[in-house]
Amino acid sequence: MSNFIVEPVMNLIVPTPGVDPGPDYANNQNQDLYIIASHTHAPGSGVQVTPAGLNINTNLNFQGNNASNVYGVAFLNPAPSGLLNFLYTAPQTGGGINDLFFNDGAGNVIAITKAGEVNATIASLPGESYSGGTFTWKQGSGSTTPANFDIGSITIRPNVASTVFGVVLNPPASISSQYDLQLPTIPVSTSIMTLDPSGNMSTGTAGIITGTEIASGTITGSNIASQTLTQGLRAPMTIQTATAGAGDFILTPSSGSIFLNGNQVLFSFTITTTGRPLSIGLVPDGSGNVSFISIVSSENSMGFSIINGSTTVYQTDIQTINASLSEPVVYPPGIINFIDTSIAGVPGTYSYTFNAVAPTTGYDVVGFDYIKLYAYEI
Repeated sequence: MSNFIVEPVMNLIVPTPGVDPGPDYANNQNQDLYIIASHTHAPGSGVQVTPAGLNINTNLNFQGNNASNVYGVAFLNPAPSGLLNFLYTAPQTGGGINDLFFNDGAGNVIAITKAGEVNATIASLPGESYSGGTFTWKQGSGSTTPANFDIGSITIRPNVASTVFGVVLNPPASISSQYDLQLPTIPVSTSIMTLDPSGNMSTGTAGIITGTEIASGTITGSNIASQTLTQGLRAPMTIQTATAGAGDFILTPSSGSIFLNGNQVLFSFTITTTGRPLSIGLVPDGSGNVSFISIVSSENSMGFSIINGSTTVYQTDIQTINASLSEPVVYPPGIINFIDTSIAGVPGTYSYTFNAVAPTTGYDVVGFDYIKLYAYEI
């Protein structure tokens, strides 16, 4: 039989009573006492202590070490909230469920959770807040000045639950420099919005497009639906007596009742065109008097011409009767009408004369009674 056995937990020497001799027995006992005095309950140094064997009745000091391999932390509610560098749970202001808080070294109370969610609106960005469905960002904590954002594309969605679709705002893919877009103020009525080279959006007079909204020459026929312009969209014609601008209407003063003998300028005018043909003719003057052209010619005809500058663009001869007869030949003023296509496609300012041209010999008299000359760009 062995004098002793070795206890497996702490390697204590357990003498066999009546077998282990006296001196060995005493030495083994002394060695066991040293092992018992120095044991730590670590593996191989005594039986490990279970939670049931602990009575933690004051603060537990980890002496600057981490609490590792922790399955979880169960907080006691309510917990004291006045300590610094202290993590705890407590009800939010106004009651409700308990949320997680942290008191920092300056005594700031930081709510880490709120209403069943991480309290990101306070914890993520300085100056960020949330209220009534709206996030608000200021330039830092305590600031009242709105903050700027430097981000990529923005998706805007309607405030509807489970919304899937939205509007994505993107900068141009080929952007090569920084620039600002300034939004306009709201107009008093529906208006056209424009954008100038400086990035300023603005609204003009409601329902009116002017040269400030459209660059010269940028609207062509391809931009307008065919046969959609109505008469009301055209600018009104201004009636002029001698000098007309583009779009104006020439109506010369009345001839009254005159008789001419030989060559003579009857009417003259100057008109600016946009490059379209010009309609020229004679009409009654509207006075209520009888208007007519009367001719007596020994040559049985009388000539009339229309001259643009120095170029004759129209000539005609009106047949008459011989001067030996007592009555002249009478014609209505509408007998003379002419469309000058020689200036088509050539915008400019042109000066015209309407002339009576008598034959080279004989006796010729022409009467103009209450007649006006008209001219306008078609």
